[in-house]
Amino acid sequence: MHTTGELNLQLTDNIHKIRDGIDDKLGSVVELISTCTGALIIGWKLTLVVLSCSPIIIASFIVASKITTRLTMNEINAYGKSAAVAEEVISSVRTVLSYNGQEHEIQRYERYLDDAKKSGIKRHTVNGINVAICYLLIYWVYALGIPSDAFYPCIFVSLFSTQGFWYGAQLIWKENYTIGNVYTVFMTVVIGIFRIQRATSFVQALSRARAAAYIVWKIIDEPSNINNYLETGLEKDDLIGDIHFSNIHFSYPSRPDIPILKGLSFDVKRGQTVALVGLSGSGKSTCIQLLQRFYDPSSGSILIDGKQINEYNLKWLRQHIGVVSQEPVLFHTTIRQNILLGSDSATDEEMYQAAKMANAHAFIMTLPDKYETKIGERGATLSGGQKQRIAIARALIRDPKILLLDEATSALDNESEKIVQEALDRAAQSRTTLVIAHRLSTIRYADKIIVMQQGEIVEEGNHESLMQIKSVYYGLVQQQSLRQAEEEEEEEEEFEQKKAAEMFLFDQTSSDYFDIRRNHGSTIVSISPSIFSLLYRNRNYTVSEEDNESYLFACSGEILTKRLRSKAFRAILRQESAYFDQAQHSTGALCTRLATEASAVQGASGVHFGIIFQSLLSMISGIFLGFAFSWQLTLLIMAFLPFLLLGSISRIRLTARFERKDNKILENAGKV
Repeated sequence: MHTTGELNLQLTDNIHKIRDGIDDKLGSVVELISTCTGALIIGWKLTLVVLSCSPIIIASFIVASKITTRLTMNEINAYGKSAAVAEEVISSVRTVLSYNGQEHEIQRYERYLDDAKKSGIKRHTVNGINVAICYLLIYWVYALGIPSDAFYPCIFVSLFSTQGFWYGAQLIWKENYTIGNVYTVFMTVVIGIFRIQRATSFVQALSRARAAAYIVWKIIDEPSNINNYLETGLEKDDLIGDIHFSNIHFSYPSRPDIPILKGLSFDVKRGQTVALVGLSGSGKSTCIQLLQRFYDPSSGSILIDGKQINEYNLKWLRQHIGVVSQEPVLFHTTIRQNILLGSDSATDEEMYQAAKMANAHAFIMTLPDKYETKIGERGATLSGGQKQRIAIARALIRDPKILLLDEATSALDNESEKIVQEALDRAAQSRTTLVIAHRLSTIRYADKIIVMQQGEIVEEGNHESLMQIKSVYYGLVQQQSLRQAEEEEEEEEEFEQKKAAEMFLFDQTSSDYFDIRRNHGSTIVSISPSIFSLLYRNRNYTVSEEDNESYLFACSGEILTKRLRSKAFRAILRQESAYFDQAQHSTGALCTRLATEASAVQGASGVHFGIIFQSLLSMISGIFLGFAFSWQLTLLIMAFLPFLLLGSISRIRLTARFERKDNKILENAGKV
């Protein structure tokens, strides 16, 4: 089962993970392979000696990749559940606000964020252990270039250090190697191994991309027995509209053990109006869904004009069926575009005629922008009756042969019901119409009334005949007493937009301070590359444990991401109702922001921040050490720093600009 929020996450956050894993990260892996290949060409013997530890590094990568992929799957699933909660709450935010349910929904949202945070920390811990192993082996490779009497930190290093430059000297003496060849091979391989050091931070991104790609491709490859895009199937020029249900049995795929329809059979002739009545759960709406081929029946057959419904081209069939449901579904665009969704080839005159037939043209012309009026998310700026009339116009603009009305007036007040019912009666003329009625007063003049109970037909006839037998239908009518209770619903014809409150996402709390303090221990590790040359001079040198650094920074990154998502969600629920009527604050846009922007912040925090922090401290400490040992060489190297900084700043600005464009496009896609 896929909820709307989960699918929205798959189309945004997971695609972002895939992109993050294949851009410059994949290029770094190619760079590593290229440098090692070049070294093998120049001097394969020395290259093989220096690469003696590479199998361990590769094995470490493989194991870490498998574990992090599994943990990433758990993290994505948890974020998918949180996205489903966010979509559900934001789309029904007025109901949540009216019942003061903000705290309950926030706690429900945070439960899934906690699960994602735990999986994220475990994933970063595995990555940290992998980083530690890689650093250890990289330092062993460095030891190959040190004379054997320099230092002996461990037996493994001492074995390698006796064959470093010594083996290079042997090659110069016996194999006609030059000093340039030895130095080039050694430095090329060391630089290649250093790329592995950088790649350790990329393994995480590649693993996340792999897990995200699995989920995305699973959705893409999901088989569908009912495909609206197939070009095959029957298309008739003269659809009549005769409908025949024959011994239909059906259960929903999510509840296969609960039968909904049990041997249902009935006919609807061309031009007839047939009403389905019964208590909730009797299977009325299921008949409507089967007729649109949202599902196929478990057994039995549905015929239209004597042909099996699955013989028709599905897209063509739906173009000849008009549907008006209890809760009209309108999109966050103009009235014109909402009506034209029924037929994209319709002319303006056809649109006006459909609106007039639906009793909608008059009120549309009173709006400031008439047919170009934007109606807000799900038609929030219109009353219930106005939304329903636009939905009727959308159904009629395609001039359907079959009209399906699923309790189209049950949610309206008496005044709106009269107007909408008049439009429905006008629309049903000369069309095959199947009506699901909640208010029995609206179907008194139907050609046939079918009474259903627990998926079976118990009575069938017109209003007068069913009233005479005084059975189930008679009891339903008596319960309603043919008088509808007065339901006064305040319908606002004009909506005054108020300025939305500004969102404040970052509140200073004592827990922030605690979260930051726990990461101070990783600071000293950041300067290890710069002081590495000094450690060569110390026989008591010990390799640092990178897993501690990665774990601490991982904790900070996951905690920050969780706090950002939670605070953003809390801030959204703190807004007034007018906030959600603005185009930039639709459900899709807000859910997309929750999914992508917090992830973007995570990309600049946590382990990534640790790498940035380490690089910065390494550069500063390296400059001081350089001046201490050779100020002339240090000044020469520093002359190139402005060019490096300028290039980095330019790249960051360009990347940020394109990132903003990508996020805007994703946000607009999320609205759809």
